[in-house]
Amino acid sequence: DVCSSDLIAGRLGVLGSDADVFAAAVRAGLVDLALDGLDEVAGRYDPTVVGDVLDVLRSTLLGPSARVFLSGRTTESSLLKPEWSTQLGLTLPGPEESDFAEFVEVVSKQVAEDWATVFRQVPEPMLGVDDTNDLADQSPTESELERILEWVQVVFEDLGKDRSLFFVQSLVGAARTYQLAGNRPLLIRAADKPPQLARPSTYDIARLAAALACVREVNKVESIARDRFNARNQLDLLTWFAVLASAPDALRNQLPPPNALTREVFDVDTTQENEVFTALIRQMQKHALLYATGGTGKAADWRPAFLSHWTRNALLVRAWQCRSHCPGVSSDLLGSTVASSEQAEIAFEVLFPEVLDDTELTALSDALRLAAQAGSPEASANYWRLYAAVEPEKRGLLGEPAPLVEMADLSELEISGASLGPPFSANMVVLVEGQLVDCTFDSADLTSLDLTNAVVTGCTFKGGRITHSTGPCLFEDCVFDGTELSDFDGRSDPLIQFINCEFKGGARVSQTREAWTGNYLKVFDFDDCTAEAPRALLEGDWLGLDPQHVPGLQRADTPKAGTPPEQTVLRLTLKTFFPRRAGDDGQRQARRYIRSSALGRGAFPDGSPSGEALFDILRSVGFTDGGRARHLYAPWSGLVAGGESGVQMRNELLEFMVNGTTQGTTVKALLGKIRKAATWK
Repeated sequence: DVCSSDLIAGRLGVLGSDADVFAAAVRAGLVDLALDGLDEVAGRYDPTVVGDVLDVLRSTLLGPSARVFLSGRTTESSLLKPEWSTQLGLTLPGPEESDFAEFVEVVSKQVAEDWATVFRQVPEPMLGVDDTNDLADQSPTESELERILEWVQVVFEDLGKDRSLFFVQSLVGAARTYQLAGNRPLLIRAADKPPQLARPSTYDIARLAAALACVREVNKVESIARDRFNARNQLDLLTWFAVLASAPDALRNQLPPPNALTREVFDVDTTQENEVFTALIRQMQKHALLYATGGTGKAADWRPAFLSHWTRNALLVRAWQCRSHCPGVSSDLLGSTVASSEQAEIAFEVLFPEVLDDTELTALSDALRLAAQAGSPEASANYWRLYAAVEPEKRGLLGEPAPLVEMADLSELEISGASLGPPFSANMVVLVEGQLVDCTFDSADLTSLDLTNAVVTGCTFKGGRITHSTGPCLFEDCVFDGTELSDFDGRSDPLIQFINCEFKGGARVSQTREAWTGNYLKVFDFDDCTAEAPRALLEGDWLGLDPQHVPGLQRADTPKAGTPPEQTVLRLTLKTFFPRRAGDDGQRQARRYIRSSALGRGAFPDGSPSGEALFDILRSVGFTDGGRARHLYAPWSGLVAGGESGVQMRNELLEFMVNGTTQGTTVKALLGKIRKAATWK
């Protein structure tokens, strides 16, 4: 069964007759063989070469006692067969794991020691530092390292979007930059007060992580191409690769392919410098930020794929900002491509609102609306994600709302305080696990939606209809004025839940067909709801309940048991941190942070404290803005680092939200502060 020695000599580097002896020793378990970096074979990732190596290992070296260890990228694992291999995935520890502090400490010492030198290789200004020569070349003290370690552990949950070495290095570098640029305090703790934190933008951290990966790659390319393979060229090329990786097929086919972009960015004459071009292409195909990919050298034979969604989305934002400089692409085409990007939730919900000024925000909105009007479901979804993310006072900058295009995916969209008219009418749109809070829908027709596990809270529907849609879905504290809700699909029982909702103005709730073939479900469930005429509200043979006797639904003029107004205010305030989930269990989530503008919205009792007053009340018991404008972080979030006391507060507040009667120390304190700040009589 022993293969000829030339195979081992050619693939594993063991020469002559020693190859047979070596193979026998491995099979007998006398030698443990460890191989790393198969993706580095021949200076590129070549699946044929990697496959040849694996074939030799399997046919020549494996045996009952053999121990052969391979390490590399996930792309190699696709070539391994389960019947003759065991695969283990290795990931960096998360911030909640005991090994995380040790990992960050090791990285901090390595990065902080010569950070000023490394930062000067970053190709563009970041973290507010325009001239890196202003940073002193000095080693960190033990005290400074301790502050870096503490800060990274606190902010990682909020800013370390990927558990990758580059994001940890980026955070350590940001902390060291603050220290070198003027000894800015990273973390200030004071007794009985939330910590004060230095907080760079999420975009800066993600962009710096990408830049550091480029700095690391500079010396990996073959020497013949090293003078072209600087960090600036890499970052520019990866920016255009991010556009290609995110573009829908119709637009990607109008853009230059990867090899053409490589030629232009690196300024290579492929006729006179073919070896240089080949070296550059091979190195880019296995760049640290990309999945390793093969290629035959043809102009359009591969599509870049990024390992990190955060990196790709950050580079999409950079592409928008540099849209007039993409080789061979007009600014308009690049703008419409970014607007129509797939899987771009991070860019439009987090990064764009964080970095764009008013003028650029309007320009981006124009591009989104034009692409949506042309029928792009991706641009339509991206517009509404941007709309939901910007502060309400800036929504006027976005112009007339973009239409909701069929097949737009708004999964997990969270939108609050919006007035949505007929342009928000939709057909065949995905709103899976969406959160709609304190919105007004005026004459909006919503048909054939996927509302699976969507939660609609404090919203008012005036006219319009919601029909032929898929649940389960939860409506809480909503008003339906002349609205039609009919013919839902799904397997949950109940399928549509109404909690503390009001039906008036001829609103109708009907089910004229089976919710799911072969299942007679309780489609609608009511809890503490009112209607002007309960018996006239319901119709259809497939409601799953008796319309003459509906538990939880009573006439609007029936007196309801009173609840102290401060309890109502506290529940409405905490609801933003503890939104209810749809489905059978109706459990509540526990969010780490919210936008502060969400406070004070909804049907609060007259004389309730303002949103600003509620913000101050929550801060008095341990909530904080965490150094991030217009945000409020809970004591149980990693950013606040409230520890066990934060968890105890979360459990106490959650218990109050669930049953409304349990009042621990924090709840009593909050109720007292609300009563004091209120003006009701």
